Amino acid sequence: MPATPDAGWHVPSEAALAAARRLVLDVVAADTIAALGARGCRTILLKGPSVARWLYDDPVRRPYFDCDLLVDPSRVDVARALLAARGFVDTTGGIPGERPWVTRSLWRETDGVSLDLHRSLTGIRVAPQQAWRILAAHTETTAVAGRDVDILDEDARVLHLVLHAAQHGVSWDRPAEDLERGRQVEG
Repeated sequence: MPATPDAGWHVPSEAALAAARRLVLDVVAADTIAALGARGCRTILLKGPSVARWLYDDPVRRPYFDCDLLVDPSRVDVARALLAARGFVDTTGGIPGERPWVTRSLWRETDGVSLDLHRSLTGIRVAPQQAWRILAAHTETTAVAGRDVDILDEDARVLHLVLHAAQHGVSWDRPAEDLERGRQVEG
């Protein structure tokens, strides 16, 4: 006899589904960063859990729907090969006005995980390798899904919040809210 809601089954709440989604993204991010590191490709986790934990008393209030990974531009071929081997396909349709691929959007059908692979940050107008050298010098570590991963330090996270808000303007509330919260932390 199939289980029915009358038999004690229920539909998970939106909060439970969001928590499960964050857990999946955190595991994929931490596992991917470790695998890239094993191949000599240092990776920095952008936004996601680093911003949620930093700016929100309750990180659940800052949802995220993908993994954002910044990789050393000189090792981007290693990253793309590893991600392809793990089932990720490039879904980037081109970002109008963007320099040749600052960010690539990748998606994996098996679990629906979306990943943005960055070789720089949108809005930085120096060569990706120069941006990497500067940003990679401004990191700290945090635990994500039981693994230590590199994230931007607070000063670099503030820069990223400003660039992200400028990129999206008033069309998206989350970058503006993150920026306001970051300003309050810094102020």
